[in-house]
Amino acid sequence: MKVKQGLLKYVSTDVPAEERARYAAREWPAGLTPEPEDEVTVLFVLGYDRAPEISSRARKSLAAYPADLVLKALERKIEPVVIKKLVSLFNDNEAVVIMAASSPWIDDETLREIALNGPEEAVALLAEDTARLHRKPFLFDAIFKNPRTPTDLLPELRAIEGSLAHGHGDEEVEKFIPPKELIDEHGSDEFNIYQAIQHLNIG
Repeated sequence: MKVKQGLLKYVSTDVPAEERARYAAREWPAGLTPEPEDEVTVLFVLGYDRAPEISSRARKSLAAYPADLVLKALERKIEPVVIKKLVSLFNDNEAVVIMAASSPWIDDETLREIALNGPEEAVALLAEDTARLHRKPFLFDAIFKNPRTPTDLLPELRAIEGSLAHGHGDEEVEKFIPPKELIDEHGSDEFNIYQAIQHLNIG
């Protein structure tokens, strides 16, 4: 996972614990509240802070994050692992799940989970995106297994599936595997914090 250099002032272990605790509670300096995509990233990272009082507070803040701001965050570029966490926290909010499914930064594992267990509107969105289905044929099986899939979409989906020469079972789901390098090899202004959370289970 990568975090923008500009967000290190909130999540770095060099930042005093009392300040990190305030950020975990969404107590920002006047006029300096981060944009939603940055705030959810900060809360996600602080959710794995070594100080239990900080990590607990950050996780509660993320779970209680306003849904309208979650939607705004999902409109922007955020890390796939953060999208996955938001989907798990807000899986009962159809708008959030639909927005996540529409994100170009969602990973295939989370996308398949939405196709398999998501609400009808999200499944319909995936089913109607024929270009994506051609790129990610593993979605067919998940959509077919979802009891919320609209039945009127099934004939067309089976026709599209049948037109794919390689079949829908040959694609392997892309898991989010962060790079090992500390600094992005392309020189972007992002700091890789994967080493700090690589031993933690995310979900």
